[in-house]
Amino acid sequence: MMMSERQFFNVEPEVAGGLAEGTVLDRSSHPPVVSKVHYRVEGWLGDALIESFPVFLLRQEAWNAVVAEGLTGARIDHAEIPPV
Repeated sequence: MMMSERQFFNVEPEVAGGLAEGTVLDRSSHPPVVSKVHYRVEGWLGDALIESFPVFLLRQEAWNAVVAEGLTGARIDHAEIPPV
């Protein structure tokens, strides 16, 4: 593939729970601006990518692959995931 060619993929991340108390969102814009994520796991099947609007969560190995490939357009921060 030439460097100027782009590939796009459609992904459908697992929804394994939802945003929990402690999540900080600014809902004055759409999508909301997130400054802190607390995620409650309710039924995770083990996928490396999960979502709960307006955030996506990646396992560390998946994020390492994103960084290694030099992909852009995403911001990383830590999410609090309390024990079940």
